[in-house]
Amino acid sequence: MDFQRANSLPWLDAVREEITRLRSADRLPHAILVLAREGLGSEALANWSAAAVLCESSPAPCGACASCVLLAGDNHPDLHRVELEEDAQQLKIEQVRDLIGALGLTAYRGGYKVGILHDADRLNAAGANAFLKTLEEPPPRTLLLLLAAPNHRLPATIASRCRRIVLSLPSQDQALSWLGAQ
Repeated sequence: MDFQRANSLPWLDAVREEITRLRSADRLPHAILVLAREGLGSEALANWSAAAVLCESSPAPCGACASCVLLAGDNHPDLHRVELEEDAQQLKIEQVRDLIGALGLTAYRGGYKVGILHDADRLNAAGANAFLKTLEEPPPRTLLLLLAAPNHRLPATIASRCRRIVLSLPSQDQALSWLGAQ
């Protein structure tokens, strides 16, 4: 997992700083809903946020501790992803139940557990209902990252229980500078 990619996207700097500040103050919300158009880096932000929470050395990913090494190898036992299965149109209740079960266990590394729901706006009704209980009463030291499009169709009961982060387009100067560096 490339959790350092978010460092190369300058329009994510303010969000990364906020997450670092919240983590340092031990005030991290249990669920964050990242709303972004495709290509703005929501997955990079989710990976970075997961690494920031799971890092054992600092409130931002250090890249060197045991957890960061496991994350870089895409092998961290406390990071759980839910993604659309091949040729599927919706996230299925079985996927949500597997995530809920994994988050209910004690963290293997003794810290946080992180769940990332890609395309969270594609939860089917049964999956959304099953997930709601976890959002209402999350296990201790759990971070849920839900990624969705700005025009999402998530039920209000789910969206209202998350801190919203809306990624907006970078300014023209920011985009041109970034493109020039690439």
